[in-house]
Amino acid sequence: MIYEVCLITKSCNAGSVSLFFNMNSMTNQLLIAMPNLKDPFFSQAVVYLCEHSKSGAFGIIINKKYRDLRFNAFFNSLITLKDQFRRYENTIYFGGPVLIEKGLIFHRERIKTKDSIKITESAYITSNLNILKQLDEEKESHFKVVLGHAGWSGGQLENELKNGDWLVENATDEFLFDIPSSELWSYATSSLGFDTANLVGAIGKA
Repeated sequence: MIYEVCLITKSCNAGSVSLFFNMNSMTNQLLIAMPNLKDPFFSQAVVYLCEHSKSGAFGIIINKKYRDLRFNAFFNSLITLKDQFRRYENTIYFGGPVLIEKGLIFHRERIKTKDSIKITESAYITSNLNILKQLDEEKESHFKVVLGHAGWSGGQLENELKNGDWLVENATDEFLFDIPSSELWSYATSSLGFDTANLVGAIGKA
């Protein structure tokens, strides 16, 4: 089980979510929002798919920072960070509109807890906040504190792909942890050879 611990002070009574990773399909891929996707949550979003199977998909947006002024007002209307987590504001991200009151730590393999769930050899996810202390002590730690997640029911994501809402790109450590969030969407689209100024809705695969 994940989502066992809250980083915030409002509405921490939502049910837990259980993840069962299917390493087939689009798990460990990036969804890159097409310009025609106008949903305010997903506009210019880059989503990392942690799980994808016939029953649905689970992902986290990795390029929308809590401190971004476009999201700060939205966050503050829903949640209030506990004081002990304010030091991590620069690493807090809006992960998606589902269970936004819950927190996850998305991190590299160098440091992990017994509760860390392995997605790939180098990417892990956990709700165990004790890992933050370990990450603080690591000189070159790479992690993101994610509030909320994105979820799709069975067949929903496939329909969105057919509709041309997303491009699909292979995830790399560079995409996940190294590229500045403000540049990630443009970098991801250009890596596929697309000019974002001329993009129109069309399904794509790297």
